[in-house]
Amino acid sequence: MAMIVKYSSDGMKQIIQEQATAKDFGKLFREKKKEAKGDVEKQVDWLSNGQFEVSCDRWAAAHTYRLRPDNWPVNNGEPQ
Repeated sequence: MAMIVKYSSDGMKQIIQEQATAKDFGKLFREKKKEAKGDVEKQVDWLSNGQFEVSCDRWAAAHTYRLRPDNWPVNNGEPQ
């Protein structure tokens, strides 16, 4: 199993889902892609296996989502 972690451009990290699979990660990617459809300011890009980015001109920022192994260290609820 793995976990899905969201990294914000301001340095914040958040666990989106624990006990996730590659299938769950693919589903999240498709959901984010669907949300961005028709919004010219928002873009979703697949970066590599197990990683994609959501950016928006209004936010002037981006969020990167990664699929991490379950044994990845987490301290005080925050991924390291």
